[in-house]
Amino acid sequence: MKQHYIPKCYLRWFSDNDNSIFTYDKTISKSYNASLKSVCCEDDLYSLSDEYVKKTKEEEGQEINNLSIEKEHLAKCVEPMYAQLLGQIDDIKDDWITGKEQYRLCYNEKLELAYI
Repeated sequence: MKQHYIPKCYLRWFSDNDNSIFTYDKTISKSYNASLKSVCCEDDLYSLSDEYVKKTKEEEGQEINNLSIEKEHLAKCVEPMYAQLLGQIDDIKDDWITGKEQYRLCYNEKLELAYI
């Protein structure tokens, strides 16, 4: 299963249609449109091994599965928070471009963005 090391919510900001992104392959010196599903991802990047899942269930009694990191942590906690921060940054950008408001990220906002 392909799993993204750059969240799709971030990649969408570089897409004109929310489905693909303009891509440049340095190894073959070629540029092309690629599906968001096929860029910045690796097979089973966050998947837990069957052995680890079994050991954790036996030793700690935790109910986890092979996709717990992706489905329980990244999809439910990290990506929604990251998408919200990106949306806030986009709103700030719009205000800045239209001259409505001059805004700078406060120290805590910078930390939150860097932490994610």
